[in-house]
Amino acid sequence: MQDGPSQSHPLDDNLGLLYFLAKRYRVNGRFARWDEDELVGEFYVIARKAYDRRFDSNKGSLSRFLTLVLTQDVFYKYRRMHGAVRRRIDGKNKWIQLEKGFTDDYDI
Repeated sequence: MQDGPSQSHPLDDNLGLLYFLAKRYRVNGRFARWDEDELVGEFYVIARKAYDRRFDSNKGSLSRFLTLVLTQDVFYKYRRMHGAVRRRIDGKNKWIQLEKGFTDDYDI
């Protein structure tokens, strides 16, 4: 174990943005099966990996990057965790629900 201050990740300074996005998505009906803290936790895990691999401040702002990454990556994980899979049908990628329980498009 090292002595001295621990290094913080740049994303740690932007947790407020993750909470803002979580509230916005939940108000719009997305991620209905996760509470706000669960959603922020998933946002953080996915955003941190994406930040380390793909973020380039010369290409755009952190808030725009996170909005795009979280919209796609977390929604994909959410749907997979709740029994949905992507299939190619009639030349288009579509979500297919394998387990019962979802009743509307935003619940998934």
